[in-house]
Amino acid sequence: MIKNAKNFLYLLLVFIMGLSLAGCKDTTPRVFLSTKPIMRETFIPMNEFKKNDTINFILIAPKGFRADMVRLQLLKKSNLSAMWGYTLALGKDYNVEDEHYLTGSFTVYSAGRYELQFYDSDGTKKKTHFPAKQYFPMPEPLAAVQFGVYDK
Repeated sequence: MIKNAKNFLYLLLVFIMGLSLAGCKDTTPRVFLSTKPIMRETFIPMNEFKKNDTINFILIAPKGFRADMVRLQLLKKSNLSAMWGYTLALGKDYNVEDEHYLTGSFTVYSAGRYELQFYDSDGTKKKTHFPAKQYFPMPEPLAAVQFGVYDK
């Protein structure tokens, strides 16, 4: 009976240690959008907007950014094509001022489905310069979010 109790306690200890060591934190960068300025008291994430709304964003990178500049690309999906109907609606570079988040805003003037993508550089903290006219191909986005803009 003592041997069974020891085995049970041993298995319980292994199970508890396995649970505590298997816990992981999500370190994937995330993007949140809102029409209100992004503050703790007023932030409400949204993914549907009206034309001419100012869309505020926050990009949160728990591990930090790899470079001192982040590129925003806003792509509009065309209804005429099922697969490759994307056009570049906005491209803008932002200087990273905080190590773990970036905020900003933009305005969309036409209705449609959009994808907002963020890119950072090659993993160095040196001054980053993106090529002036290079939009495709780009590396894997740091983070992306899809949203809709409607006429209403």
